[in-house]
Amino acid sequence: MIKEVIAKQPVLERSARLLRSMIPYRYRLDPAFYSFLELLKKHEKVSYEYIREYQFKKLKNLLNLVYEHTFFYKQKYDAADFHAEDVRCIDDMDLIPVVTKEDFRLNCQAMVLDNYYGKKHKISTSGTTGKSLKLLSTREIDSKEWASICYQWDRIGYKAADGRVELRGFIDSDKDWIYLD
Repeated sequence: MIKEVIAKQPVLERSARLLRSMIPYRYRLDPAFYSFLELLKKHEKVSYEYIREYQFKKLKNLLNLVYEHTFFYKQKYDAADFHAEDVRCIDDMDLIPVVTKEDFRLNCQAMVLDNYYGKKHKISTSGTTGKSLKLLSTREIDSKEWASICYQWDRIGYKAADGRVELRGFIDSDKDWIYLD
């Protein structure tokens, strides 16, 4: 509720952003950021085969997880007579039923794990292909995404606290731009 009040007051919003920007990243970021960043750095020098094997294992785990714990994927996989064990190698990925943007738009809540009770918030894509896509996220997911971005930037010598301009598609307001501190 306080975020909505601040958002409606440009002076308060700018002041809040300025105050937040003064807090060093190490205090603003949660443990998920640091553990994921460490994982990325740890796997930086591993072989291509190891990465493919690791990703495939994670994919198999994910296929089983969403089948067992979401209404949407259970229904989708059953309708296609698809089972996670059908995917035996990376070349079998085309067996996985396709999920479209429209599926996300119509079934976002049904895609949430039934055993997940954490706090979720809405995010959206930039809409560069026509219409933005609304999704649910968590602080942990956001932290891992930010860790991935910071990791990539760091590899070319750019630091997260350095200034930048981001072109992010349409802004959901009557403004043409937003200045973020």
